[in-house]
Amino acid sequence: MVHLRSIARKFREARLAAGAVHISVPEINLWLGENGDINLNRVNRESPGRMLVAEIMILANWLMARFLSENGVPAIFDPARTEGAALSRRRGDLFQHWMQRRLLNRFVLAMRREAFRPRVGGLRDGDLPHPQILRPGHPAPGAGRPGAGRAYSAEEIDRLIEDLSMPMGRVGRLQAGRQRYWLLRYLEQRIGQKEEAIVLVRRRHSYQVLLADYMLECELPITGGFELKPEDLIQVTIQNVSARKDLVSLTIG
Repeated sequence: MVHLRSIARKFREARLAAGAVHISVPEINLWLGENGDINLNRVNRESPGRMLVAEIMILANWLMARFLSENGVPAIFDPARTEGAALSRRRGDLFQHWMQRRLLNRFVLAMRREAFRPRVGGLRDGDLPHPQILRPGHPAPGAGRPGAGRAYSAEEIDRLIEDLSMPMGRVGRLQAGRQRYWLLRYLEQRIGQKEEAIVLVRRRHSYQVLLADYMLECELPITGGFELKPEDLIQVTIQNVSARKDLVSLTIG
């Protein structure tokens, strides 16, 4: 374990030095207790154990990318492109990390037919091939027919991408929707309580804010008497919540 931690730490240092973007936001876990009560805890993603697992996973994908590149094997990968804005490479606070994560595209699958030229400074583990989808020598669709037991061809990968892209996108939306629903169910028990929020952006009639303890984006109506700007830390009061209606009402103070 000591050797793995040393490998993981040195690999992270190499990735950051090569230009990798470090994005770390807390993870919110929810579960139902024996009496049906909703429980919540906030997990630090930067704990030694989580850092070890994350870096070893990225290292495994990077090694797979190098193997595929050296052997000229086409593969599925997630390009992890950004939406028209550069990501900051400096370590920052929760506001900066959250806004950087919003710049990343949603789930996208693509294929590379040419050599990968794998780089240590990838944005995230998804920026590399998916070895669980494609393994050299893994039986292609139609195992048992002549030619089974070989790696997927480019044409077969095209069909896999077509088959996987829509359902995988739906899975992501379902997971996000489920997480938001149970967060709102939890907050239904906290109506009238005050919470810390970070101002993200200003819109025409409202501010988009992040409830810091829940990693939940909400709308805060603009009212007279105060002017807020992105990154401001404010206190808000939960006025009303309805998980079924996907509704959260906040007031400042």
